[in-house]
Amino acid sequence: MKQFYLALSIVLSLHLGHSNPQLTKADTPFIFNIENKKINKQILVSDLVALSCGDSICATEETYCNCSQDCDCMGGIGLFVTNYTTGSPVATTTPVVYCKSDVTNGSTNPIPEEIYIPFAPNGQQACVTNWEITTDFGTLFGTYPLSDLTTGLLRLTDEDLNASNGIITLTYTDATTGGGCTFSSIIDMSIALDANGNSWAGTAATACSALCSSPSVEFVAYDCINSAATFDVIDVGIPTSGSNGFTAQLEAADGTIVSSGIPLPVGMISIPIPDATESYNVVFTDSISESCDFVYPLSDICTACPDNTAPPCFDCGNNVCAYAETYCNCVLDCECTGTSALFIMNANATPVSSAIPVVYCTSELITGVVNPIPEIVYIPFAPSGQQPCVSTWAVSTDFGTLPGSDTLNDFTIGRVGLTDADIVASNGLITLTFTDASTSGGCTFTSIIDMSTAINVTGNPWAGTAAMACPGLCSPPSLEFVAYDCANSAVIFDVIDPGMPSSGSNGFTAQLETADSSIVSSGIPLAQGMFTIPLPDGTENYTVVFTDGVSENCDLLYPLSDICTACPENTNPPCFDCGNNVCAYAESYCNCAQDCDCTGTSALFVTDLNTASPVGSTVPVVYCTSEIANGVIDPFPEIIYIPFAPNGQQPCVTAWNVTTDHGTLYLEGPLGDLSIGLLGLTDEDLNTSNGLITLTFSDATTAGGCTFTSTIDMSTAVDSNENPWAGTAMEACPGVCIPPTLTFVSYNCSTSAATFDFTDVGMPSAGSNGFTAQIQAVDGTVLSSGIPISVGIIVIQLPDNQAYNIVFTDGVSAECNVISNTADICTSTCPENITLSISETGNVAYQVSNTITSADVIENGENVIYDVGQVIHLDQGFTVVGGANFSAIIGGCVSLLAPNDELLKRTTNKNKEMKRASQKISIMKN
Repeated sequence: MKQFYLALSIVLSLHLGHSNPQLTKADTPFIFNIENKKINKQILVSDLVALSCGDSICATEETYCNCSQDCDCMGGIGLFVTNYTTGSPVATTTPVVYCKSDVTNGSTNPIPEEIYIPFAPNGQQACVTNWEITTDFGTLFGTYPLSDLTTGLLRLTDEDLNASNGIITLTYTDATTGGGCTFSSIIDMSIALDANGNSWAGTAATACSALCSSPSVEFVAYDCINSAATFDVIDVGIPTSGSNGFTAQLEAADGTIVSSGIPLPVGMISIPIPDATESYNVVFTDSISESCDFVYPLSDICTACPDNTAPPCFDCGNNVCAYAETYCNCVLDCECTGTSALFIMNANATPVSSAIPVVYCTSELITGVVNPIPEIVYIPFAPSGQQPCVSTWAVSTDFGTLPGSDTLNDFTIGRVGLTDADIVASNGLITLTFTDASTSGGCTFTSIIDMSTAINVTGNPWAGTAAMACPGLCSPPSLEFVAYDCANSAVIFDVIDPGMPSSGSNGFTAQLETADSSIVSSGIPLAQGMFTIPLPDGTENYTVVFTDGVSENCDLLYPLSDICTACPENTNPPCFDCGNNVCAYAESYCNCAQDCDCTGTSALFVTDLNTASPVGSTVPVVYCTSEIANGVIDPFPEIIYIPFAPNGQQPCVTAWNVTTDHGTLYLEGPLGDLSIGLLGLTDEDLNTSNGLITLTFSDATTAGGCTFTSTIDMSTAVDSNENPWAGTAMEACPGVCIPPTLTFVSYNCSTSAATFDFTDVGMPSAGSNGFTAQIQAVDGTVLSSGIPISVGIIVIQLPDNQAYNIVFTDGVSAECNVISNTADICTSTCPENITLSISETGNVAYQVSNTITSADVIENGENVIYDVGQVIHLDQGFTVVGGANFSAIIGGCVSLLAPNDELLKRTTNKNKEMKRASQKISIMKN
């Protein structure tokens, strides 16, 4: 195989009757690997300047990148980096020192301490994109190989710095090619700076001191009977980075570890000792940094114990609660002293302890909850056991209830609830009992609630009874008598407000009582609006009682006396006479649909729909899909939405059936009064309706037959910003789609295949699965479809070399289609320019009127022809492998382009033309 190198500035000028045609080399040298002698004759390679790579001489046109046998990689340097932590690093020639806490966010400096030197390779070799890095001291931190001008980190300890004498060498090796380029960079720590530009501290321990603090521990006592030492841990300390925390270990005088890994909680800890007469050291350690250890020596600790009280000795079980003994470490000798319960002031905000009980109502403790009937008061409290070994207390009371948990932690708030019955039964003295629920020690204490000393939340003496302090909140219904229905023995009321029932009630109901208070009927639900109560006898006296079933002081009574003795002639009081075709006083659609129409009905439009507080509007308001469905794009065909709400104003009608003469309704069954529905309209709906759409609302609750309509006049419509709307759905809510981005690469007339390069596959319309390709005949007939596309090179096979349309479509919106027309490309005038960057297969010829730009790879056994009118550019990467046939012809489209196989047959004739033109070729060097 022969190898030829075209130097950077070589230009072949061929003069075949065209204006200044050229065959030019790209900016980076490349290699031809050609055995075909015909090619040599065609492009006269024998006349080019041949670079003699391998002669051990780095000639003018040779570099490391095109001839590593002859040329070294000159110019490679290693850079250091400052401003590393700012996000805008800057190259420097001086090493800059950073701590681990600087370069890894949130980390503390470890022990042994470390420093970090940021660096970056600057190899300055066009063909080398990555560098392997090694160091003679320290370790590399991060991911390698490293590309040019990309920052790496060298990690060094004081051990590394001492071993290197402050001189560290980084070596960079070509990790891209096999050329073997290597260069090095020296880190001289004597000139290093810190991140602030000052001379660095000189040692990693000084520059990046590790953060840790020892535990705070006090010796308490010796337990000579059980051979143990007791300590009080006040603070468990801050361990070194990487440690699980401080623990205690016992060491003999010679440093032998007797026991280790003893947990270190805040509070009293006991450390067993094998022999109380020997000397030991108790070491509190994080197992990483000895500088953070806390050491406590113990010397002959029990030789004179327990008589000697300096230092004190722990002698649990002698029935004396001596120094250092407590309920927690010796329940045999000591009681749980100091226990108490606190009362709580300001319990509904920032609690504060109180020495006397504080009375709260339900409404003061729980926002939005009314005081119940029977009334109840609450006394908040918290245990203050002050025993380190007791974390929870079981609570009980002799009167009242304990809502919530009856097990509380220290200083956790509980409450006791008291009714007036509880307070009377207890004579105002309630006892809370707290029992140790953590250990088996049996600690118990009590706290007395003396209601005679209690205060309310404002600090004043409380009212004395729950009924006065926290009156139950209820309000009776508000209603008006309307009429008697003597024909049906019934009475009619208009319920204006159904009232607020007492806590614990399901609401107000009506019950009918006779004159002797016998209950005739009860539990009649009380709904807002007209309300009818049947009567057994319209001539008797009754009382209608509206009650919540809990509190009699909220009852509302309405007496009825001889109501129908002179009815219906007597109209004072009025009588109800439904069915006479007259909508008289007290009659309405709801109580007499035979006589009365449903008046006052209307529909509202809605603005501010996409906020939490929609508002009624008298004009239609237009919304897009993207405005009412978060994250959903506007579809094709475009659609607008008009929100509306029925305003039937009929108390007996709670739901309405809705229909429309144009568009589509988005509802889930009948629509409640003042509930929002949506009407969807396309431009087709708007055109068909002439902008006038009728909504019809029909009573879906009763059989009364109430119906009303509402007209949507689109000429008055506004958009969601209350500006006149755009007039069409397409303008108001354009469907979002982005067509694919692609370029035509080439057409292979031998195989009838078109090649395209996709840089972006686009954003399809809503509802589409994505863009695909389809092949259409010129009359629009779809020959094949669903051809997948993806970023990169796509080859589409056509039936033959006739004219076709290749349509890239999302299958939803024709507006987003991209169409490429083949236009008989193998029988008509050839294209002006072609850019090639593929691996060729088989026999192919390219003919253009102007320029071919190529980075093709032409493999063994392939036959490829470039036939141009003006210029052939061979870019970096263009390769002709041994055994391939390649022809470069300056001729171009002097006639209609024949099929590829015919052009290939004519290669010999073209070669002869090239021979005759060879004397006109000149080679120029710039």
